[in-house]
Amino acid sequence: MVMLGELYNFLCKECREIVTEVAFPIGQKAEKIVCPECGSDKLELWNPKDGKCPKCGGKMENTGDGYMID
Repeated sequence: MVMLGELYNFLCKECREIVTEVAFPIGQKAEKIVCPECGSDKLELWNPKDGKCPKCGGKMENTGDGYMID
C-alpha cells in the first residue's frame, strides 16, 4: 500500500526529538501523532530553516544534503 501525502517535521516538546509524519489529504481520518521515543502527544510543527537545533539550540547550517549543527 502506498500512502500519498506530504511529510511534515514535528518537534516533541517532552524529549526534543524530531518526528517526521505524513499529512493526509483533507477529509481522510488520521491517527493522533505521538513521539516514537517517549510517547508524548505534545508535538508542534518544526522547520529546520529556523536555524536552531531542537536539542541544544545551536546554529544549524544547510549542507545541501540536510541540516547540520554548525
